[in-house]
Amino acid sequence: MVGSAIIRQLEAEGYSNIITRTHKELDLTRQDLGDFVNVGTGKDISIKDLAHLMAEIIGYKGGFSWDTSKPNGTPRKLLDVSRINSLGWSAKTSLWKGIGKTYNWYCENL
Repeated sequence: MVGSAIIRQLEAEGYSNIITRTHKELDLTRQDLGDFVNVGTGKDISIKDLAHLMAEIIGYKGGFSWDTSKPNGTPRKLLDVSRINSLGWSAKTSLWKGIGKTYNWYCENL
């Protein structure tokens, strides 16, 4: 189904928070963590649902059209964030709030 591919979500403030906090507080040298630590919310959203969420936030009342001649993409891309959560970090900004903040910034800085 078009728009059903699932994507991960975390906004820039979340990434900057983890970089700052990792440097100052989190012990990423623990042997039990392995080589990589995924950062994210642990939640995902379909492209179709994301489009509708963004439309609601910005007040878009029109419709959507999907190009069914193109592939739908990878069905799911959710990251396992249990390692970073075990260190005491979790995303603080919801997708709704992050998109709203970004949209407001854009409108104020046109």
